Amino acid sequence: MKIFVADGGNKIRREYCLLHDIGFLYDPRYYCTPPKGASFILDNGAFAAWKRGEEWDETPFYALLTRIAESDLTPYAVIVPDIVAGGVASLRHSASHISRVPEGIPRYLPVQDGMAPSDVLPYIEDVEGLFVGGSVRWKWRTAQVWAELAHGFGKLCHIGRVGNRRTYAMSVAAGADSVDGSTPMRHNKLHVIPKFRETNLQQKKLLEKEVWMSSIGEALCASRDVRRGEDDA
Repeated sequence: MKIFVADGGNKIRREYCLLHDIGFLYDPRYYCTPPKGASFILDNGAFAAWKRGEEWDETPFYALLTRIAESDLTPYAVIVPDIVAGGVASLRHSASHISRVPEGIPRYLPVQDGMAPSDVLPYIEDVEGLFVGGSVRWKWRTAQVWAELAHGFGKLCHIGRVGNRRTYAMSVAAGADSVDGSTPMRHNKLHVIPKFRETNLQQKKLLEKEVWMSSIGEALCASRDVRRGEDDA
């Protein structure tokens, strides 16, 4: 699972992210050219504007998209504009922006409270992934549904506002391909990410070993049953 953090421009923390394969998250208001070789996501800035109590302005977003499209940079994903807490109205709003994202840039369609898979189906073939936003409760209650929907159509699933070991684990369990959050960078807790990855890898190896040992045990039992059957014949 890919992990992205908000890039605050701190040189030391940027270098740490590059060393540990941690991507960067930007929005039109806070953008600086990503380090060479870095993976990055461009948010549309609607949520940040909503938090500031401002109306979202599309001009900076599309100006930055044009700048990126004309450069040698290719984002991992761009979050198609949405309406915070807008439900199905937000989906219709996002649909009107899909074709405006320059060709070749991966587009992720935001889903949030009030939406169901049946609402999203008409648009899923037009994007490269789904971005799971919405309220905290709704997000975690439905995350697996969105991941399964995306994967069923050969798309990817990204979950927003994920920034600690607990929610990283929840995202892996849900089947997310990537997540983002500002907490590790903002609170200087980037070390949490490689620690989580190592723990997750160890758990995966233990699970694989348990499955392997179980299959060996079943095979041995089956072999003994066959031999008993031969003796009884």
